[in-house]
Amino acid sequence: MVFQVVVTPEETLFVMDHGEVRHIYTDGRKHPAEEDLWPTPLGDSVGHWDGETLVIDTVARTPGPITMFSPAAELGEQAHFTERVRRIDKSTMEDELTIEDPQRFLHPWTVTFRYTRAADLNRFIPYDCEADRNPVENGKLTIRPP
Repeated sequence: MVFQVVVTPEETLFVMDHGEVRHIYTDGRKHPAEEDLWPTPLGDSVGHWDGETLVIDTVARTPGPITMFSPAAELGEQAHFTERVRRIDKSTMEDELTIEDPQRFLHPWTVTFRYTRAADLNRFIPYDCEADRNPVENGKLTIRPP
């Protein structure tokens, strides 16, 4: 997965290589009222900075499988996500994700993801459905013609 992180005073954006954008609002707003909140694939995310760590609170994610896990985790309507995202060093970002879902889990589930910066990337290459035609190898994006 290749994505860009854009930080502004009002929000942090995760721009995915397939065109999807995750908005994490950091301007102090709360989640919408229940009657104005409905499930979406990325849910509703608000966050705040705790020093150098972005703490993200996400609700209202579409129930069903989360395919980033193998085997896929099947989540219910009440799933609640808390993330702590921070830079480990110049080239590494860590995302500690905790999922609470009283419909599916007996206790909270925590998993940690580490992402490595793609070095020497001079443009953002959209996702190619040819299954990893342009892989990131040793921290560098390898662009292969079709």
